[in-house]
Amino acid sequence: MKTKFFIVSLVIMVLGLLTSCEGESPTEADMKNYLAVLTHYYPYSADETFVFRNENTGSTWETEAYDYYHNGVYPYTHLSVCNEVGAKCKGDREALISAWMKEKGADSRNGVSEVSTMISHEGGSNEVHIIWYIRLHLSDSTYYSGQLFQSVSIQNEVLSQFTDIITIPIQYYHKYGEADASAREGAYARILREKGLTEFSVDGQTVWENLKIFQQKSTDL
Repeated sequence: MKTKFFIVSLVIMVLGLLTSCEGESPTEADMKNYLAVLTHYYPYSADETFVFRNENTGSTWETEAYDYYHNGVYPYTHLSVCNEVGAKCKGDREALISAWMKEKGADSRNGVSEVSTMISHEGGSNEVHIIWYIRLHLSDSTYYSGQLFQSVSIQNEVLSQFTDIITIPIQYYHKYGEADASAREGAYARILREKGLTEFSVDGQTVWENLKIFQQKSTDL
C-alpha cells in the first residue's frame, strides 16, 4: 500500500512539474504582443524605397522593397503557436518579421538584402530567444551579414530588450566562389524604433546613412 501511495504521489508531483513548465511558455497573446512591438522597427510599405549615402564618398546605394514570397504582404510577418496536447511542438512559439530589399536595377536571383527579427521559445524551456539578422548585398557577387542574439529568462521582461536603438554587429563578408571571411572590426547596422534601418558600416570606418532620415534630421536642426 505504501508503495502504491508513493508511486501515485510521484506521478502527481511529476505532472505538477510538467504543468508548471508548460505554464512558463509565453501565451499566444504574449507572442502577438511581441510581434506588434516588432512592427515599430519595420515602418515600411510595399512601395518603399531606401536610399543610403556614404558620408565619406558621397556615393549612394538605392534599393526598393522586395516581396520575397510574392504574397502582397510587406513587411512579412509570421506567428506560430503550438498548443496541441501531446504534440512534440507543445509549447513552441515563434514570431517573425522580415523586410527584404532589392537594389534598383539588380536581378533578385543574385541575392537580396534583408533585415529580420525572430522571437522564439521552445516548449519546456525557461528562456526566450531574440535574434536580429541583417544581410546587405552591395553588389551582385558580395554581401555582408551579421546577427544580434539575445536570450532572456521568461520571468524577465522580454519587452525590455526592445530599446530605442538596436545595433547589429556585421560579422561576415561573403563573396561567391570563395570561403566566408570575417567582416572588418567595428562593422555594424543600426535600427531605430519608428525609423527602421538608419545607417550601417561594412568597414568600421565609413558610414552609409539612410538619406530620407538624414534629411529629416537636418530639417529638425
